[in-house]
Amino acid sequence: LIYATWACLRARMYKRSFFEAVVHRTPQNLKGKQGLVDILDMVSDFFLFAILALLWIDILKIQRGQFLSSIFALGGAGTLALTLACQDLAKRSLNGLSLAASDAFYVGDHILLGDGTDGRIVSTGWLNTEIQGSNELITRIPNTQLANIRISNQSRVKFSQVKQYLRFSYDDIDKIPDLCTEIKNEIATSCPKVITDGSGTFRVRWVDYCTDHVKVLVDCRLRNPPKGEKYYETREGVLEAIARAVRRKKVVFAMPTELSISK
Repeated sequence: LIYATWACLRARMYKRSFFEAVVHRTPQNLKGKQGLVDILDMVSDFFLFAILALLWIDILKIQRGQFLSSIFALGGAGTLALTLACQDLAKRSLNGLSLAASDAFYVGDHILLGDGTDGRIVSTGWLNTEIQGSNELITRIPNTQLANIRISNQSRVKFSQVKQYLRFSYDDIDKIPDLCTEIKNEIATSCPKVITDGSGTFRVRWVDYCTDHVKVLVDCRLRNPPKGEKYYETREGVLEAIARAVRRKKVVFAMPTELSISK
């Protein structure tokens, strides 16, 4: 019994290194290789411990045959209770394996969930996945929940968007068409990461009359993923370009108005 347990634990120590050596010879990207190693590691863990459990049962049956038989004879209700207790555990384990096999995300990826949860994957396991948000808090999510929710992997997106609605006073309404052209030209000239060749949306348009202002839409696509310092640098550059164009045309942004009713 001791030798069987020792052999199982030793095999568990070395098998991951073996899988890594084999998988890294295949022509896949680094994250894809790591994901495959994780899958093989989890599946092999399952089979190793299953074999060890069978060996334990077999050895104990030989040494304590009558005693062990009497324990198993409890049957029925005990088996049902164990099955019900392990149902959620088994479901979460299977969902963890299916998530690893689905190639939906890997450790280090930034993801956005359908419920609004946003962050970087810091660990994945049989039962739970941990996500670190921008506030550095780590959220542990059961794999059963991840299996039934929309997942957007932002790390695999090559492009991003900057979209702004600008407010201008009705006093400057005659300047709006020229202002739209000026903003578009300034962004195209000073922001090289903005897509201007027609392969992505690049729009600056007067879109609406509102109660106390006219509305202009600025909508452009960037050659940056929607996360990381590069994205925020490019986004800031677009906002600065808008400000320069507005200043050149001597137009003033319309401030929001508030209605205060005193009782």
